[in-house]
Amino acid sequence: MTRRALNSSNSGSGTSARAKTSGALGSSQPESGGSSAETRVSSQTPAGEGRDPHHRHHHNGMMETLTMRPILLTFALAAMALVTFAADAEPLSIDAILSARFDGDRSGACVLAAQIDGDRVETGKVCADPERARNWNADTSFEIGSISKTFNGLMLAQAVAAGTISLDDPIAKHLPKRTNVPTFDGQPIRIRHLLTHTAGLPSLPLRFAPKKPDNPYADLSDAVLIGSLADLKLSAAPGTNWAYSNWGAMLLSHILAHHAKTDYPTAMQKTLFEPIGMTSASLGGKRKGVKLADGHLSSGAPTAHWDFPDTMGGVGAVRASLHDLIAYAKAELHPDSVPALSAALTESQELLSTSAPQMAWGWIVRDTDGGRRYAHEGGTGGFSSLLMFEPKRGRATIVLSDAALTDVGGLGQVAMAIDQGTTEGLAPRREIAADAELLKALTGDWLISGALPAKLWVNDGNLVLQAQGQSAFELGHDSAGAFFVRPVDAVLVPVKAEDGTYSLRLHQGGGVVPVTRVKAPEQVVTLDAAALAAYVGKYPLAPNFVLSVFVDQGQLMAQATGQGAFALTPEGQDVFTARAFGIEIQFNRAVDGSVKSLNLKQGGANTPAEKQ
Repeated sequence: MTRRALNSSNSGSGTSARAKTSGALGSSQPESGGSSAETRVSSQTPAGEGRDPHHRHHHNGMMETLTMRPILLTFALAAMALVTFAADAEPLSIDAILSARFDGDRSGACVLAAQIDGDRVETGKVCADPERARNWNADTSFEIGSISKTFNGLMLAQAVAAGTISLDDPIAKHLPKRTNVPTFDGQPIRIRHLLTHTAGLPSLPLRFAPKKPDNPYADLSDAVLIGSLADLKLSAAPGTNWAYSNWGAMLLSHILAHHAKTDYPTAMQKTLFEPIGMTSASLGGKRKGVKLADGHLSSGAPTAHWDFPDTMGGVGAVRASLHDLIAYAKAELHPDSVPALSAALTESQELLSTSAPQMAWGWIVRDTDGGRRYAHEGGTGGFSSLLMFEPKRGRATIVLSDAALTDVGGLGQVAMAIDQGTTEGLAPRREIAADAELLKALTGDWLISGALPAKLWVNDGNLVLQAQGQSAFELGHDSAGAFFVRPVDAVLVPVKAEDGTYSLRLHQGGGVVPVTRVKAPEQVVTLDAAALAAYVGKYPLAPNFVLSVFVDQGQLMAQATGQGAFALTPEGQDVFTARAFGIEIQFNRAVDGSVKSLNLKQGGANTPAEKQ
C-alpha cells in the first residue's frame, strides 16, 4: 500500500460599591499589555509551581487576547499515532484526500501536500474556497512553526560532534555569568533536557508579555528569555517529566546562536539549507526572489506573519516551501545523500528519551509496524504544517496550510490519510446553523477557566458570547458541532453530560480550558450586622496589592487594589463566594474567635492573606 480572575477597569470613585460589582473580574485590557490585575490576584501561586503559564494567556482578557497564539505547536501526533484506516485496494490521490477534508471548509485554507514513497514523489494542492484560492505553488514559502525545532536539533548535533557543546553540559555553562538558573536538589538543567522537553520549563518565559498579540514573539528580549529563569522553581528533577516547552527551545536556540561563527540565520542557511538543497528556506525573513504565502486564522481572516529575534529563531522561525521540505525529508530518509550532513542527520535520529513520548533530536518518535516514525507538527498565528517520515519504509508525508488549524484538530489526521491513501474519517468543517434547542441550552452565565465571567445569549438565531468587560462576539457554528469566534482564532465545543446538561471547552492557541456554568449558591446563610463586621479589614494578597473587605448597605463586599468591588455571598461557616467570578473566600479565626486571615481561592490558586 502506498501512502497518512480578579481584574476590573472600574476602580473610580463617586459610585457606590454595589454599582461597581459588574466589573469586578473581567479584563478590558488585551493581555499583550503586560500583567493585568487579574493575573496578579488569581495567579498568586508562582508560575512554575504546578501552574500552566499557557493557561494564563487565556483567562485574562479572553476575547481580545484570543488574537494571540502564544505557542507554536500543539501535537496531534499522539492522536495521529492511534489513527488507523481500513486498507484500500487502490490508494487515492493526494488531491482527492485533501478535497475530502477541505472542500468548502470554513477556514478557506489552501493546503499543499506531498508524499515520498521510495523514488516516487506525489504532490497535491486544494483550496477550500475556489473564489478565495491563492496562487501558491511548491516553491512558495510557508511559516512551518515548530518543525524549526528539528533544525535546532541538527545544529546541536553538529556542535556536539565538533566538541563545542555536550548534551550533558548544564545550561548555565552557556548562559551569561550570574544567570540565576534553577536546580532541583542540586540537579541542573542540562542541554539534553532542553532538546527533549524534560527540563521542567513551562511553555513560555514567565515574564513573557508581548506588545503585539498577532506577532507575539517579535519584541521578546534576551532579558525576558533568560531573566525569567530567576522566577522559576522546579517541581521535579530535570529529565523526570515531559512537558512541551517553547521556552526551552528558545534557550537552546539562543545557546546555539552564540556558538555560531556568524548570525544564526546565516549559519543555518550555510550549514543546513544549502547542503540539503532547500533553495527557498530561511530562518525568518525571506530569500531574494522567493514568494511568501500570506497567513490566515481558522475563520479565514488574514493575519500577520510572525517574527522572532534571530537568536531565538530555532523555536519556530523557519520559512520553507513544499519543495524545501521534500528535499529535507529525502535527506532524513537517506542521510548519505548529503555528505556534509550525513553524520548529523544520522545522529539526529537517535533516541535521547525513551519515555512517552519518545524523543530524538527535535523529533517525536513513534514505533510502528513499519519501523520508527519521526514526526513534528507546527503552527504559527496563520499557518499549520506537518512533516513525518519512516526511514525503514522509505516514506515521508508533508502537509502545509496557509491557515492556522491547530484549534480545529491540526493536520495529523490528514497526514495519516495521505499515508494510507484513504479519505476515511475526513470531512470539511462547513458553517451551518446550530439547533435551536442547543442554543437555548447554552444561554446563561459561564466561567472561563474558573476565573473569567462570560455570558452566552441568542440573537437572531446566533449564539453571542461576551466576556466580562469586553466586546460581544457573534459566534458561527460548524458541521463538526463547534462554535467559533469570527474575528479571532477561538473555538467553543459543547460537551453534553449524561443528565443532558452542557459544559464547554475553549480551544485557543493550541490550549484547551474548561468553560463551566455559574451555579447558584448551594446554601445561603443570613448574617446580622455584627457578624459581618467581624470580617471587615484589609488583607494583603501581595506587596502593594490588598483585598479590602467592607460592608455596604448590609452586604459584605470585597475590593482589590485598583479594581472594582464585588459582593460576597455567605454559604457556610466563615465561607463566602462570588460565584460569577469563580471566587471562594475562607476566613480563618484565632483562638479568641476573632477573624485573623483568609484564603482566596480562584482559578485553581489558593492565596492566603493575614488581616492587618
